[in-house]
Amino acid sequence: MNKVFSTVVLTVLLFANCSPNEAYTPDTELGLPQKEKPKRLSKMWSNNPHNPFFETFDYDSIGRVIHFTAQIRYSTTSDTIEFFYRYEPENNRIIATGEYYRYEDLDIVPQLSHITIVDTLYLNPQMNIEYAVRNDCVNGTRKRRWTYYFEYNDNGQLITSVLGRFSPETTCQWENGNITRMDGTIYTYTHLTNNLPSSILPGVNSDWSPLSQYGWFGKHPQNLPYKMESEGNPDTKFVYNYRMENGLISFSTCTHSNHGHFVEEDTTYYEWKKGCQHRPAPHDL
Repeated sequence: MNKVFSTVVLTVLLFANCSPNEAYTPDTELGLPQKEKPKRLSKMWSNNPHNPFFETFDYDSIGRVIHFTAQIRYSTTSDTIEFFYRYEPENNRIIATGEYYRYEDLDIVPQLSHITIVDTLYLNPQMNIEYAVRNDCVNGTRKRRWTYYFEYNDNGQLITSVLGRFSPETTCQWENGNITRMDGTIYTYTHLTNNLPSSILPGVNSDWSPLSQYGWFGKHPQNLPYKMESEGNPDTKFVYNYRMENGLISFSTCTHSNHGHFVEEDTTYYEWKKGCQHRPAPHDL
């Protein structure tokens, strides 16, 4: 349920934080550890003709994301997505509930599927997500139950994720506060400081990416990425550039090249809003 490679990475790179001295506690009464407080990204979108998308974010009164929507168009499918997040620190968990309306075979006879999802994400003593259980139903029929496991190093950085106990692991290497390798992909970085969440984190899918802005999946790369390339095919590259306004990213570009030849360029735009928006989740969440 992720976007194409070039846009996935930017989907959640761009929740810029407040000044380093500004911090908050997600739930002070329950004594949770402090998480960095980001600026409020309210919208992001791309008009890429091959993979356009439009996303929105709503927050509660203390700045936690509680509502996420997305409209995504693929080559033969189209998704309309809505997720709500409920925080239960007293039970060491976060509940995420979502709905997908997926249109398939768009070029033939469109078929509509209604997918409902309930995720329970369990926290370890460091208040990072240790494992997550996903249940989904398609058109009212339960289809699958997934369990994802996450492992962190002593620095609180996510290094391994795995779907189930016996599936191949997704692993990454960290150097100087940045992810340098993950599953055959090499990452290099700009000099720009990254106080932003990153979907480079292994196993963090687009449905959970809004949670990463508060460090629920551990620390993030310290710098904004500049280039991604495959170890097996170093001639295929994705290069990123950023336009900053008043300390916030207004748009970013991703240029895809193969053997030195231009393939395509994708631009993602961002809209920021001051303060917190409060939108309570439904009672049944």
